[in-house]
Amino acid sequence: MGCLRGRLRYVEGFDVYDPVRADEIYLVPDIVVPKKFKVPEFVKYTGLECLNKHLRSYCDKMTEVIRDEKFLIHFFQDSLIGSAFSWYMTLDNIRIKKWSDLADAFLKQYKLNIDIASNRTSLMVMEKGNKETVRKYTYRLKTKQCMYNHLCWRKRW
Repeated sequence: MGCLRGRLRYVEGFDVYDPVRADEIYLVPDIVVPKKFKVPEFVKYTGLECLNKHLRSYCDKMTEVIRDEKFLIHFFQDSLIGSAFSWYMTLDNIRIKKWSDLADAFLKQYKLNIDIASNRTSLMVMEKGNKETVRKYTYRLKTKQCMYNHLCWRKRW
């Protein structure tokens, strides 16, 4: 009967919450958060905003513990939502040892957002040159617009 219960617990997944295996499921398993530490209110990153601004905003909010890499890594999840949060949950503690590892992984994952934002901005500020014909300006505008649309399409798929 005990063997059957053990198998049932394994099938149902209760062993995932075993404190002995906590080191395997937590990104920062040995963090100790003081009772007096108040987690800041973060602007949530969904995966669509400017990631550089998000990282800067996050670090600005974490100034109290900016030298503690474990805190930076652990509480970064609180600044994410939606697919960005799901991405964070797929990270493993073998690859993420330092804050720079997490920041690099974040930048690599959402790098395309930088490309899209810069192209959108360049489209908005684009002007016709003094000696440029309307035809050439239109062609240049359409070319940039196609590149921007291609980047947006790639991001969706």
